[in-house]
Amino acid sequence: MFLHASSARADTVPAITNSDYGLDLFQGPVTTASRVIGMGGAYTALAEWCEGEYSNAASPAVRAPYSVGKRELDICFGFTNPGAFAGNDFENRGAQFSSLPTRFTNATTFNLGLQLQYGPFGGTVVYDQLHVGLEQSGGKSDISAVIDRVTGSLASSFSNDQLLFGVGFRTVAFNLNQVTGDGNLVGGNETTLVSRTGAGTQFGVIWKPRTLPFRLGATLRSELVVREIRGISELPDGSQVAGNRILPDHLTVPWEVEIGTALELGRRPLNPPRVGDAVLEEQVRARYDRRRLSRATGYAEEIARAPEAMRERVRRGLELRELHLQNEEEDAIGREIEGFLKAEKAQAALWDRHQMLLLASVLVTGPAPNSVGIADFVAQRHASSGEHTVLSVRLGYETEVVRNWVILRGGTYLEPTRFEDSSPRAHFTLGTDIKLFRFNPLGIFGDDPWRLRLAADLAPRYFNWAFAFGKYH
Repeated sequence: MFLHASSARADTVPAITNSDYGLDLFQGPVTTASRVIGMGGAYTALAEWCEGEYSNAASPAVRAPYSVGKRELDICFGFTNPGAFAGNDFENRGAQFSSLPTRFTNATTFNLGLQLQYGPFGGTVVYDQLHVGLEQSGGKSDISAVIDRVTGSLASSFSNDQLLFGVGFRTVAFNLNQVTGDGNLVGGNETTLVSRTGAGTQFGVIWKPRTLPFRLGATLRSELVVREIRGISELPDGSQVAGNRILPDHLTVPWEVEIGTALELGRRPLNPPRVGDAVLEEQVRARYDRRRLSRATGYAEEIARAPEAMRERVRRGLELRELHLQNEEEDAIGREIEGFLKAEKAQAALWDRHQMLLLASVLVTGPAPNSVGIADFVAQRHASSGEHTVLSVRLGYETEVVRNWVILRGGTYLEPTRFEDSSPRAHFTLGTDIKLFRFNPLGIFGDDPWRLRLAADLAPRYFNWAFAFGKYH
C-alpha cells in the first residue's frame, strides 16, 4: 500500500500502518559553528563570541580575555558540508546502513549570528539551516528535509564578571518535501509533506574564577514537542497521509543537558581581572566629586565674605564658573576612561599567546519514545529511534601556532546512537583560523582583523568540512 512496505517486511522491521508514532529529530554529529566543530563540540565552558550560543545560553555575557571596552559586537557566518561524500551515515545506523532502503545525501548547513555586548549584559541570536536529501533504493532522490533553527539568549555577569547566567529560546521549523517531476532535488518541483514549527527554552551558567586558568559551564535545553500534524488525506482511523506516506502524530527535539570545563595552560590568563566600565567610571568620578565638594566649600566661604548687596551676583557668577568647570571635567572623565581602556587593551595585546587551551564536556540527550528517524519515516519503517537517554563525551584543544596569524584546534567526540542495532562511533576533528585583513566601514566592526576559519570532522561512514568568516581574536 505504501512505499517500501514490502522492503520493511523483508528485513523484519514492521511497516508503519498508522500515525501512532513520532519523529525523532535528534542530531548526533556536530554541524553548528566551525570553531565548535574543530574543537569536537566541547565548547560549553568556553562559549566565547556568537558561536558560543550553540553551546551555552550564558554565552552572550562571556567577555574574551582581551575584551576591555564597554561595547562589543561580533558577527559570525559559516557553511558546513556534512554530505561531502554521498551516502554519509548521518543518523549513525551502523555498518549495515548501505543496505537500508533510504540514506542521507546532499547535506549542507549554513549559519549566521550576531552578538551585542554592553557592560555586563549581552544578547545573541543565531540562525542555521540543515538541508539534506534522502536517497532511496535504486538511486532515486525524491525527498528533502530542511531544519531551520533560530536560537537566542540574554545573559548577564555578576560577582565581578565571575558568575554568568543566561536564559533564552530555541525554535525549530521542520519541513519534509517531496520532489516531483524528474525526481531531481535541484530541478524538480517540491511538495511539502510535513511543515511544523515549535519552540522551547534554554538556560545556562558559567563560572570563571578571577585569575584562575579554568572555567566551568552548564546548560539545559528543554524538550520540544510539536503535535497536530496534518496531511493531505487521512485513513479511516484518522491517521494523516501525505505523499503516499503516513505522517507521525508528533515531532520531538529531545531535551539536552551539557556540562563542561575549560583549562588554559600558559602565561596568557583565561579569566583576567577585568575592571568593568561602571566600576572604572565610579572610581574616576569619585576623585572629581571630591574636587567639586572642595570647590563648593570655597564658594560658600566666598559668598559669605561678599557684601550682602553683592552676594546674589557673586553666587550667579560662581554657578556659571562651576558649570563651565564641570563641562570640562566631563570631557576629562571620558578621556581618562578611554585612555585607561586603550592602555589595558594594549597590555592584553602583549600577552604571551603561545598557550594550550584544553576543553571537555559531556552532553546528555533525552529520549523520544515511540519514534523513528527521518530516513525510516521516508521508507515507512517502524524502526525505533530514541528509546533511551544517550550520552556524548567531547574533548578539544586550541593553540596559536603562529603568533597573531594562525590558530590550530582539534578534538574528538563520541557520537551516541539512537538505534538498538547500532553502536556509538568516534569522531576526530581539526580546525584552523587564518588572519586576513582589517575591514571596518563606518567604524561598526571594531579594530580587530577578519579571519578565515576552516574545520573538518571525520568518522566511520561520515565526513564533514566547514568554513566561516569572522573576527580574528
